[in-house]
Amino acid sequence: MRDMRVALVEAERGNGEINRASGYLIGDRLVLTVRSMVVDPAGGAMRVGVRLASAPRAPLPGQIVWDNAQLGVALVKLTGAVGGTTPERHSQSPPWQPAGPPS
Repeated sequence: MRDMRVALVEAERGNGEINRASGYLIGDRLVLTVRSMVVDPAGGAMRVGVRLASAPRAPLPGQIVWDNAQLGVALVKLTGAVGGTTPERHSQSPPWQPAGPPS
C-alpha cells in the first residue's frame, strides 16, 4: 500500500539547477522536507514545487514558510488544499526532543 502523504520536493535555483528531496505531508497544505535542498545558502530565490504520491504528475507550487538550520528542516506551504490525504494526528507530543547544539 502506497502512503499518499509522501512527496517529492523540487526546488529550482535562479541558475536553473534543480534540487530534489523527499517530503511528507504533515497538514492539509504543509510538507516537511530537508532544508538544505530548498533554502539557498547564498540567499537567492528558489522556486519550489511538490509532487505528492496522490497526484504524482502534477507538481503543486509551494513556498517556504519556515525553516530551521539547526534541525535541518523546512516547511513548504502548498498554494491549494490537497484532497484525498489524511495528515498524521498525534494525541500527545512525540517521545523525543530535538537535540541542542553540541556542548
